[in-house]
Amino acid sequence: MKIPAYLNINTVLITTFFRPHNAMWKYQVLIILLLLGMSFMVSAQTEASNSNAATASSLTPEIVEERQNLLKIERETTQQQQSQLDVQTQELAERIAQLQPEQVSEELLKEAGFTKQAAQLELDKVRVTQQNLTTLIREQRTALQDRRQRLETLQATQTTNETEAAALKTRLEQQQIAIELLEKSLGIEQLRLANLQVLIDLLEKKVDSAVRWENEVTKAYELQQKEKLQSRIQEERQNYFNQASQLQLELSRLPETAPEAQRQLLKTQIQVAEYRAQWVTDELKFNFMNDTLMRLKNLLEKMPDRINQQHQRETDHLKQDLTALTLALSNRIGVLQQQLTVQKQRQIASDQRSQRWFKQEQEALSELTKDLQQQLQRVTEVHLLLLPLEMPLATAYANNLRNRLMQRRQLPENMTGWQTLLSEISEVPHIFWQQTQFTVRGFLRAFQQIDEKRWSVIILVVFLWLIIVFFIRYYLMGIFHRLNQMADMSSSARSLLILLKLLHINRIGITLTGILLLMIWLADPPYPSVLISVTVALLWLGIKFPVDLAWLILHPRETSQSEQQVDLAKIKLYRQLRWMVILTSSLIMITTLGHILPIGLMVQDLIDTGFMLFLSITIFPIMHIRHLLIGSLKQTISGYWLLVIRLTTLMIPLALLAVALMGLIGYLNLGWYVAWRLGLFLFIFVAWLVARGLLQDIIKLLKNFALKYSEYGLLWTQDIIPLLDKLLGVGLAIGAIFTLFWINGWFNDEVFMSSVKGFFDYTVFTINEANISIGNVLLSIFTFWAVFWFSSWSKRVTYRWIYSNILDLGVRSSLSIFTQYIVLVIGLLIALKIMGINLTTLMVLLGGLGVGIGFGLQNIVNNFVSGILLLVERPLRTGDIVNVGGNEGEVTQIGMRSLTIKTWNKQDVIVPNSELITNSFVNWTHSDKVLRVTLYIGVSYNDDPHHVKKVMTEALNQVTEILKEPPSTVSLWEFMDSAVSFRVDYYFDLSGPGGLVARDAVLFSIWDALRKEGITIPYPQRDIHVLTTKVPQDNPLTDSTDTYFKAV
Repeated sequence: MKIPAYLNINTVLITTFFRPHNAMWKYQVLIILLLLGMSFMVSAQTEASNSNAATASSLTPEIVEERQNLLKIERETTQQQQSQLDVQTQELAERIAQLQPEQVSEELLKEAGFTKQAAQLELDKVRVTQQNLTTLIREQRTALQDRRQRLETLQATQTTNETEAAALKTRLEQQQIAIELLEKSLGIEQLRLANLQVLIDLLEKKVDSAVRWENEVTKAYELQQKEKLQSRIQEERQNYFNQASQLQLELSRLPETAPEAQRQLLKTQIQVAEYRAQWVTDELKFNFMNDTLMRLKNLLEKMPDRINQQHQRETDHLKQDLTALTLALSNRIGVLQQQLTVQKQRQIASDQRSQRWFKQEQEALSELTKDLQQQLQRVTEVHLLLLPLEMPLATAYANNLRNRLMQRRQLPENMTGWQTLLSEISEVPHIFWQQTQFTVRGFLRAFQQIDEKRWSVIILVVFLWLIIVFFIRYYLMGIFHRLNQMADMSSSARSLLILLKLLHINRIGITLTGILLLMIWLADPPYPSVLISVTVALLWLGIKFPVDLAWLILHPRETSQSEQQVDLAKIKLYRQLRWMVILTSSLIMITTLGHILPIGLMVQDLIDTGFMLFLSITIFPIMHIRHLLIGSLKQTISGYWLLVIRLTTLMIPLALLAVALMGLIGYLNLGWYVAWRLGLFLFIFVAWLVARGLLQDIIKLLKNFALKYSEYGLLWTQDIIPLLDKLLGVGLAIGAIFTLFWINGWFNDEVFMSSVKGFFDYTVFTINEANISIGNVLLSIFTFWAVFWFSSWSKRVTYRWIYSNILDLGVRSSLSIFTQYIVLVIGLLIALKIMGINLTTLMVLLGGLGVGIGFGLQNIVNNFVSGILLLVERPLRTGDIVNVGGNEGEVTQIGMRSLTIKTWNKQDVIVPNSELITNSFVNWTHSDKVLRVTLYIGVSYNDDPHHVKKVMTEALNQVTEILKEPPSTVSLWEFMDSAVSFRVDYYFDLSGPGGLVARDAVLFSIWDALRKEGITIPYPQRDIHVLTTKVPQDNPLTDSTDTYFKAV
């Protein structure tokens, strides 16, 4: 039986793979390549002959048996490949961990390249075999279909001739035997094809291992060369520094009588030496930049599908470094050229003796300038080469990212593929067990390589960690006891108490995890061991912390057995949360290990799909648990923190639903990408909510402290602390946004930042050739809001604090309003400047609008200017008693357009400011709040006026509602028809009881005093005289006499 060539060559490759210490490795690699080429041709010929034999009618049971044995051998070979690949993977990890740059040589680098080529050739050969076998299976299926059709035709044939019937029966039996052989052969070839697929997966992993080894060797070799170059350049730089020190010493030893040209030559030589040292360093930077550019250019030309975000960052850093180096070289060249100009002028004015020193100085400066110019030219050329690569690199990265995100899940397309997938799934536990053993062996091997001195350091560090944990626990327990003794705790204090309890419960796990991380840091085990161990430890804490947190929230108090009242709803909710967290964390661990372990992509996709399916199923129980959780927490948490919990618990299931839907429809990469971004967003959002809540609690504490201990408590609580709260709130929001950009890496993502920049730079409209973009508009809106808020705050703080020494409340209010307007105008000008509007152009525009304002808005402008004049001239103030246009009352508010008067009937009258400027008005309290009231009281002519005056004066003196100073007066005013009129003048203060109360008290006091003295207040009187006259007798219409009344 003949074994395929690709099976024979595998044995050779297995014995030579990763064997760099063999002295004959060059000849071995050459033989390997020749054998691979020969096996490739032999394999192709063998598969072609097998195809011909299989499709021919001469397929015999012996051939089928031979293929059955060949399948058995291929399976054994695949198993050997799997075992050997596991060993090679472990050896590769160990070799990478032990690889040092100084151990890498050019021979090792070439050997790694040959090994990769050999593995790739082997993989290509097996893929060709797979294609031939696929063609063979297709031909056998066609042949089988033809045989079945012939069999059906023969079975449908009828004959009465015995000879023909016997021949027909023989042909039927032959067809049935041929069909059975073809079916059996087809099944064997399908199993061979499945086995070849497994072998291809193994060889792909082998190629990946070879590529990884070559990359590591290349990195180590490049690092070695860089270190050598750095060492050489550092040596040259140190030589220049030594030369500068020697010249400095020589300069210090020159006598004072030495020529100035000689002294200047030494200074120039010192400068040249220092510049040369910097030139060497710049040359090293330039070489690194040039290498990076060539690498990026080759990557873009040969493998554009491998360009990722790291290459974008390298491009950005390269551009920045080139720009900085160009600027530095330009500055140095400019300084040297100026120095050469000055040196030539000095040389012309010098004597003949100093010419040789000037010549040497000029030569040194000229040579250095020439070298710097050449270096600048090379840097410029590299910079020019980089410019056309920026956009293609960004485009390639964007395309790769889009293709990777939009790549759909790959599942088997036929039964053979599913069998292969099931076979890979069955190998996962074995792979996990091997990785676990490798992890343990990696740690043991790392511990065995540690010497006694390093063990002492490890023990000391672990001991210090235990001491730190002990002191932290002691300090936190003190805080815990103080919080636990508080009678009235805020939400932040309760949250801190729960956090302390959570840390106390998990103190052992945190301590052991810290020890594990310290051991990993100090022992330096292999990377796979570190990855698996850290993943398991962190996932364990990820399970423990949420479960304990749920217990602390739902069971916050511990009571005695007799007083404990079990809340069945809380216990049920806790159990649901516990099992949900355990199940979710377990699936997260399986999914994470699926991406860490060396398994096939289809298996990884299947695990990811299962996880996405689980997420979609858990949405409903999560929402149910959320409902129960919020209902349970309403009893202990309220206000802002309850809102935080509501938003957080709502956004988490919605994010999970979005991710699950993307994964279920096949976009796994997109789902994980969205899950990662949403996770970061939720983390920052929750952190911002928590920080905002803590800030509110701190603000409350500051207000209480200010009210308790400060003389200006009202000022602090209503003005200063709210300003601090507003500023910290805005700063917290901006910090959250910047953190979101930083943690997502968007600042270094050229594609994303260019999209954001393009959005904010989009022109919305144009004002006089000034483009107003979306960014200008948004920034101006924020500035407008800040200006209006700050102007309102400035009005309050100036009224309560800055102008507090002004006793006149009206003046104080007017000044605070004027300050508000000043701040508002300055802020608006700043906002307009931020929008990109030229203020000079704006003034011209306002001048053009002045005509329109003069016609259409003249009343508004008139009132606005009148308001400013009222604030400047101060003809009235808030609180004054005025009479404007027949409206009498108190001025309650003075605005820029109008003022408000509250009449005695409690009616608010809005009066335009222009009415007070253009018309006269009465201000009863302009100079002071003392008003004089005049009353006219008449008494009878029968009373003594001297006595009346005395009585009224005494009555006024007894009234407490009027002022004693100025004194009240009673004057004989007029002799009227029916009475003698007295004038009573008294004064009262408007800040006192009021004018109506004072008038009422004065009138009652005078009335009572006059009644007591019997003085009469007369009413108008008339004297009537009766006259009688004779009437003529000849008048029949009247009596003989008429009476006429005449009032006298």
